[in-house]
Order: sequence, then structure tokens, then C-alpha cells
Amino acid sequence: MENHKGHDTVITAAERAEKQSELKEDQMKFQQRIQEKQKKVQELKQTVNTIKLSAQTAVEDNEIIFTEMISSMEKKRSELQQEELRNRVS
Repeated sequence: MENHKGHDTVITAAERAEKQSELKEDQMKFQQRIQEKQKKVQELKQTVNTIKLSAQTAVEDNEIIFTEMISSMEKKRSELQQEELRNRVS
């Protein structure tokens, strides 16, 4: 209701329809924004998962490399010790 010359008047059907139309447009805009935000959140989650997978792969690769390095160093140390023993005996 609106105030008109000291008394209340009823909003006309045209005004009501216009306000409902505006409200519907606003609701559609908000829904679109929500969907866009949800899409961005989903994309960020996928990016995070990709980064986690990449990091895990890097960690596993490094573990393999370090294990191989340690094994190689231990083998070399053993060879040097054997060489030392042979030199002492000779």
C-alpha cells in the first residue's frame, strides 16, 4: 500500500507486475552469480588436486632418486674398503 493524500492506496496490478519482474531479474542475476562462484570453486578444487598429485609424484620420484644415490654410495664405499684391504694385503 502507498500513502496518497493522507490515505492508503493499493499498488496497481501493473506496478505489482513490474516489481515482480524486477525481483525475478534480480533473483536470476544472483543465481547466475552463485553458479559462477560455484564453478570457480570447482575449478580451484581441481587445481588443488592437480597440484597435490604433482607434489606427491615429485616426492615419490625424489625418494627413488635418494634411495638409488644412497645405494650407489654404499656400493662405492664397499668397493673402496675392499680395495683398501687388497692394498694392505699386497
